[in-house]
Amino acid sequence: MTRGSGPSGSVMVLLPNGQTQNAVLTRRTSFAKAGRVLVGLRFRVTEKNALEFDWSYSPNRYELTWSLDGYGDVVSDQLTQWLNIGALNYVRYLPRLGKWQPFVTAGPALARFSGFTLDANLWGGNFGAGVDVPVRSRVALRFEARDFVFGQPDPVRGITHNLVPTAGLVFQFY
Repeated sequence: MTRGSGPSGSVMVLLPNGQTQNAVLTRRTSFAKAGRVLVGLRFRVTEKNALEFDWSYSPNRYELTWSLDGYGDVVSDQLTQWLNIGALNYVRYLPRLGKWQPFVTAGPALARFSGFTLDANLWGGNFGAGVDVPVRSRVALRFEARDFVFGQPDPVRGITHNLVPTAGLVFQFY
C-alpha cells in the first residue's frame, strides 16, 4: 500500500458538461492495495554480505481528491497508474535463528510511474528485513517486508512510502 501527502498542485479538469475548470489537489492522496510481481537475483560476496538486483511491477489505482474552484465540492477520482521499480541492494545476513537465516537490506532504487497521462522516473531508496526458511538443501521460503520511498509524480508533491510485504521461493546456486 502506498500513501503520500504534500503541498497542493493545480491542474485543469474537463467537466462532464464539456467545460474546463481549474482543480486544486488537496494534500491527501493514496494508492489502492494491489498485487505485485517481484523478481530478484542475489549474489553472495561473503558469508554475511550480498548484492541484490531486483525489479517489481504493480498496477495501482491512484486515488486523487480534487477540490473544484467555485464549487466547494470535493470530487474523488481514481486513475490507473503502473509502477515499475528497479533496485540495487546491499544485503547483510544476521546470525542464524536455528535453521532460519534473517537478513536486512537497503539500497537505491529507480521508480517508473506511467499511465494517468504521465511518465515519470524518480530516484529513491528502499530498506527492509526478512528471513529465509530452508525447505530443501538448495530451496528456501523467503518472507520479507520492504519500504520503497520516492517522491510523488506531478501533479502531486510529497513523499510516497510503498510498503511491500512478500513471500516467495529462493533457489540457491553454488
